[in-house]
Amino acid sequence: EYLCGTGPYVLQKYDRTDGIAVKAKNSDYRGGKQANLPEIRYIRVPDENTSYNKFIAGEIDNRATRPKEYENKLKSEPRFQSGEVAAALYDYPAYRYIGWNMRNPIFQDKAVRQALTHAVNREFIRDKVFLGYAEIQVGPFFKGPYNSPSVQPYPFDLDEARALLAGAGWADANGDGVLDKVLGGVLTSMRFGLLYYADSADFKAIAEAIQADFRRIGVKIDISAVKWELMLQKLDNWEFDSMIMGWALDYMPDPSQLWHSKYADQKASSNYVGWKDDRTDALIEEIRRTIDPQARLPLYHRFHEILHDEQPYTWLVYTKAIASYDTRFKGVKYYDTGVRPCRDRRDWWLPKRAGIVGPR
Repeated sequence: EYLCGTGPYVLQKYDRTDGIAVKAKNSDYRGGKQANLPEIRYIRVPDENTSYNKFIAGEIDNRATRPKEYENKLKSEPRFQSGEVAAALYDYPAYRYIGWNMRNPIFQDKAVRQALTHAVNREFIRDKVFLGYAEIQVGPFFKGPYNSPSVQPYPFDLDEARALLAGAGWADANGDGVLDKVLGGVLTSMRFGLLYYADSADFKAIAEAIQADFRRIGVKIDISAVKWELMLQKLDNWEFDSMIMGWALDYMPDPSQLWHSKYADQKASSNYVGWKDDRTDALIEEIRRTIDPQARLPLYHRFHEILHDEQPYTWLVYTKAIASYDTRFKGVKYYDTGVRPCRDRRDWWLPKRAGIVGPR
């Protein structure tokens, strides 16, 4: 049984228990350039060390490689130095961010959200967590024309963060080292939880760095590592204060899925943080009605400027992806076009000595 599809490959098999998916060459494909490889197997290996070791052992032909893996391990591998395996660096259209659950009274004041952004050291995240294989993300769109040229990242500035919090009425009234304020008639501490994906060493490093810097401005966060399935359940049911997540982006963005108010009160929508704003709703609807790409640009820019001011997310970085692959495959290229998946596997082929005919 084949699932319906129109691409050069169709899904032939999927086994969630074993974590294997198989795409077979689509004999009915009419999209022009034909695929060479008869099938592609995807193997789910949740543990990064195991995945890396399988790649080095030749059990996996192609995988994403984290910067620390590349710098500290892959570059010194005999197979890499001999050219049996190689790596490609490219800009992948996805960003990491901290989302503030705006249903929580602590985060309903934009001055608080701005202060927390000032307390996030994105240069540290870029240079130490991702070893420079990243750029600071400035908003909801990938690099390029959709970003407003007037927007600059909030600088890491703990004094400015303290000033913004003080101006918003937060002070350490009881002397316990944590800021507090009366919200809704209740003395509320500036203490909240931060969720991150348990299997990501990068997210763990980001969470611990944020926790340390927030402590310096009187903000206490409790970080929690959760497995992916549980994390999605918590986000879908709004059972979080804040979280570190990421979004992969479209080449021509439609902000509706993440940002329209109509999704803010729908559990399991992508508007996890509960963002509602008449201004951005109107811009989203106008963007969707506007056909001319040039006419859309000022709408995107204004949308970006509003979100930058409001900070429902603290945008962190977008990473420069590193793909590692076995060089017995030919025609392997990755592209900085901003169009996922940044490669075209129709171009990949194996020479005849590997048992598969090359490109026609």
